Amino acid sequence: MTWIADRIKERDAGNRTKQFITSAAEGVFNTLWKDIEAFVPQANKEGGFALQLDSKQADERKIIKPVSPSAINRLPETLTIRLEKDKGKIVASCFHPPVCLIFSIEVSGRNKDLVDLIHCGNEVSAEKACQLILDPFLFPKD
Repeated sequence: MTWIADRIKERDAGNRTKQFITSAAEGVFNTLWKDIEAFVPQANKEGGFALQLDSKQADERKIIKPVSPSAINRLPETLTIRLEKDKGKIVASCFHPPVCLIFSIEVSGRNKDLVDLIHCGNEVSAEKACQLILDPFLFPKD
């Protein structure tokens, strides 16, 4: 019955890891949002974007790009950044321009007491994640 005991240990370790990631996810999400909040004034000032921030919900934040008054029948473009705590993911999405980025929150390979933000298999800093999220929203390819 050694294999059963081994599988129980594996399961318990997996549960502890998931619990650790879930408990750290909100902090990672809030750090990312603070970095985005720091970039938005710069984008507004230097790029003339007039971006607005919406942080009414704890697990979902929005960046709204208003349309010009001369635009007829156009809605503001909204980039939504959502924390999926139970999945250990942060998802950034927008309908137009089409944006969908998924960041995983994983236990660090360097220190088991830390978590890393992962995008496309690579660790990224919160600042780099901000750039990855904001760039296609602010500067869409035609």
